[in-house]
Amino acid sequence: MKAIKLIILFLIVMNLGGNLGAQDYLKPEPEFAPELKIDLGPEMSSGKTVHEELPDTQPNKVRIACIGNSITQGSHLENPAKEAYPAQLKEMLSSVYGDTCIVNNYGLSGRNMLKNGPNPIWNENKFKKALNWKPDICFILLGTNDSRPGLWEKSGNEFLADYLAMIDTFKTRNPHTKFIIGAPTPIWEGHPYGGDTWDKKHNDSIMANGVIPLIKIVSEKTGAVLIDFHTPLQDSVHLFPDHLHPNPTGAYYIARTIFEIIKEKDMVHAVIKSKTDH
Repeated sequence: MKAIKLIILFLIVMNLGGNLGAQDYLKPEPEFAPELKIDLGPEMSSGKTVHEELPDTQPNKVRIACIGNSITQGSHLENPAKEAYPAQLKEMLSSVYGDTCIVNNYGLSGRNMLKNGPNPIWNENKFKKALNWKPDICFILLGTNDSRPGLWEKSGNEFLADYLAMIDTFKTRNPHTKFIIGAPTPIWEGHPYGGDTWDKKHNDSIMANGVIPLIKIVSEKTGAVLIDFHTPLQDSVHLFPDHLHPNPTGAYYIARTIFEIIKEKDMVHAVIKSKTDH
């Protein structure tokens, strides 16, 4: 079998002043090891999260919430408790920060950012738990399920306001939350999701020309760190077996990119310092 090529992960960082910084990470694609020891216990695979009841009692812990859809949930992976990107991110952070970071997976399959979408994540108890957990770092990867032509034509003009409202809602729970937001991974033709008609299927043209430009505006308006998962992965369909969801190696790249940004921005130490200062 032909060796899997290297891919370049472009990390696009936009700050409040509108300045654009970029750093490229060239990393060999790993051979994902099933024996990788990432044990978040049965609660993760059952859809429950860990340590939800302790938002104000762990001053030396950094709470990291991953908000998203099936890509975050890992619903198309054989073992999401070990292979989903939040689980792999947790293991990477543990290798550097020990048990300081708590990573909770709040992904829910099929959910929309749009409040007027068919399955808005806003209405879910899991999302409400994420808000009540008051994360110190919040990573958001939504928009894939909003890219259906019929839905986008009807409600796409509400996407920006809904995204900004989500960040504001988290800030009301924890004004010090740091945000990382993702331009979603590509969508390739031939995926089986969304129905038999064109207007119901997830659409990469809408993703690239509609969803992602608005996510960039969110970054500009809020200062959230923006990671572009779309551009560098366009030639990496081999990491997405059903043309929509990543395999364990694809999930590794998502996790690795978030991990590198958290380290580069020194977010963990910044959170701890903020807590001790207050």
